[in-house]
Amino acid sequence: MAVNSQSPSAGAAKTSLLLLEAPPADYTGDEVVCEMGGWDGSNKKSVDAAGRGFEEWWKARFGVEGDNDDEGDVDGQDEADYEGGDGSTEEREVGINPEWESKDHYKVLGLQHLRWRATQNDIRKAYRKLVLVLHPDKLANNPNAPKDIDAAFKRLQDANDFLSNKDKRVIYDSEDNFDDTIPSGEPADDADFFRTYGHLFTSNSRWSCKQPVPPLGKSEDNLSYVHMFYDFWSNFKSWREFSVDDPDLTTEGCESRFERRWVQRKIDKEKKKKKNDENLRIRKLVEQAMKFDPRLIREREEQARIKREQAEEKKRKEEAAKLEEQMRKEQEEADRIRAEFEKKEREAEEKRQKAANKKLIQAQRQRLRKLSQARECEYQDVEVLCQALSIVELTDLNDRVEEETEGSASKVIPQAREALRKKQKEAEAAVSGKAKKLQSASSNESAKSEVWTEEEMTLLTKGLKKFPGGTKKRWETIGQWMGSRSGEEVLEKVKSLRDKDILGSKADFATSRSSKPQDKGSPATTKASAKAAETSSPKPAAAAPASGEAKDPALVAVQSWTQNEQVMLEAALKEYPASLPPAERWKSIAARVPGRSPKECVERYKYLVAQLKAKKAAAAASK
Repeated sequence: MAVNSQSPSAGAAKTSLLLLEAPPADYTGDEVVCEMGGWDGSNKKSVDAAGRGFEEWWKARFGVEGDNDDEGDVDGQDEADYEGGDGSTEEREVGINPEWESKDHYKVLGLQHLRWRATQNDIRKAYRKLVLVLHPDKLANNPNAPKDIDAAFKRLQDANDFLSNKDKRVIYDSEDNFDDTIPSGEPADDADFFRTYGHLFTSNSRWSCKQPVPPLGKSEDNLSYVHMFYDFWSNFKSWREFSVDDPDLTTEGCESRFERRWVQRKIDKEKKKKKNDENLRIRKLVEQAMKFDPRLIREREEQARIKREQAEEKKRKEEAAKLEEQMRKEQEEADRIRAEFEKKEREAEEKRQKAANKKLIQAQRQRLRKLSQARECEYQDVEVLCQALSIVELTDLNDRVEEETEGSASKVIPQAREALRKKQKEAEAAVSGKAKKLQSASSNESAKSEVWTEEEMTLLTKGLKKFPGGTKKRWETIGQWMGSRSGEEVLEKVKSLRDKDILGSKADFATSRSSKPQDKGSPATTKASAKAAETSSPKPAAAAPASGEAKDPALVAVQSWTQNEQVMLEAALKEYPASLPPAERWKSIAARVPGRSPKECVERYKYLVAQLKAKKAAAAASK
């Protein structure tokens, strides 16, 4: 075929040949350039692979075994064959292969080799070709025509209408001669697995909403492809639909919309159940294939081997660490035993050395005593030197004494005694100076701690108000709250201020700080003052004896309490409740009342209780 084209570089027209096959090896003609539909190559176009050639290549590439029907391809036939003048094609289609009588819609249209793979274009082309054969006008004078020409043509129209309806065709294809069984046994070998399960996955791939579906592959495929394949089938989405087998479940003939809705719900429920069964079947197929897939088996074995090696390595490390720990403990035990042995040896050596030194110093002392007897010296000085000097000093002293003349007064011993006395005085002076320094530092620190700043006094006042009497560990709490004083320092400061009558009594201080001021003439103030006067100061009529009678010394001692002491006693009674041990309680109460002993505080308390009982009895009698 000759095609005229223009070279963009030369600008001149040249004639090229469009070869449908590869050019011969000895071809030396012009360059072949194909001009398609006026396209000059300036715009890019994408071309999708399609057609029977691509299908055959795809099957060969992925090892898919397809159906090789020899029925004949309707698309490959020219419409002119059906319009032949001798009618031979018509006789072949009608008399020899009367598929129009079949109940299979695909066979009626001659698409049994494609079936679910047939496109709407294939159905339309097949229908148009068969219409030319089975049309009543064509078969009017044909001796091989079917008896009922109208029924045959009507059957062709029904098949076309049915397959052209998308919903009806989905249900028809879903139940179209398909084997749903899954083998239960284990494949004999790897080839048996790929042959059996390859066919299963290929046949089930027709239900996938996503096309094309990856094939099972081969034993040499890498693991990334294998995982991709099983991920695809694990998330498999099927377009397969199912009809209801029960002929009674139909919306036709329902008397009302309520009955129609009820029947439709039953139908939907039955279809959903079949759809779930189909999903379970696909899942079982995938799980069983993953179980027997030799590629995954090798992967699992490799993972098991790695895990086993890791476990063995971990065990070896643990055993090595255990052995190292055992060796460390053994080494520590050996070091301990060696240290104990060395300690004992050292102690024994020290003991021997001490005994030897003792013998040596005893010998030097005896030597000094003998030398002093032959010379005139004080016995007391000799004994002091024997006890105070070391073995080296004694040896040196003895050597110098031996150099003196026997029978004369020794000068070396008095000099040694005087040097020893001077040395002792220097040591005592050093110790005394150090003690004075420590005492001075302690006194400075004490004086520094005793000085209370104005800020600390303010904090103390606020603390006494914030933590009133009865608070558990009151003084320690106030000291911690202040942050710079201990509980003992706070207590001593409060005592000193009370003695100097700066704070007044504890109760007066707490009342003046915590109570709000009231009017002088208010009933509360009058009542509180009267009660305090009654409890703090005894009545003269009850306390004082009649004129002319002798005064009881014990009674006089109980009554001779000042108002300030009475207030401090009441505050102490509140601070130390009766739950404390009696001895400890009254001792603490007496510490809060300066100048009073625990016995006096007890007697005063008993006196006040008796006065209160007498007052209550008199009030009850007057009523």
